[in-house]
Amino acid sequence: MGKLDRRYVALSIKHSQDRGLAWWGRSRTEDDEERCYSGYVSDPEEAEVYDLKEFEEAHGLSGTCYLYAPIVPTRDILKRYKSFNTVFMTLDDARKLKEMMQ
Repeated sequence: MGKLDRRYVALSIKHSQDRGLAWWGRSRTEDDEERCYSGYVSDPEEAEVYDLKEFEEAHGLSGTCYLYAPIVPTRDILKRYKSFNTVFMTLDDARKLKEMMQ
């Protein structure tokens, strides 16, 4: 794989429904380390940061479970994207969403 574009965090719409925002990856890795795809954290600052192509290669299911296109955060994000298991946004947008939801 070429240069990674690791600037996206993954929001689990499914797991955010009843416990607040749930971000994929309970640890953040370096580029040369194996990505963390397990567990969820409530703070996007602690979540793993992904390259969209890398995540798709690891999980597939584009268009059904995962929306592999960055979205813009809105207060109704959980309702708006309820047909997806997981959506992605930049870390900056995740910070904005966290602020919106408080």
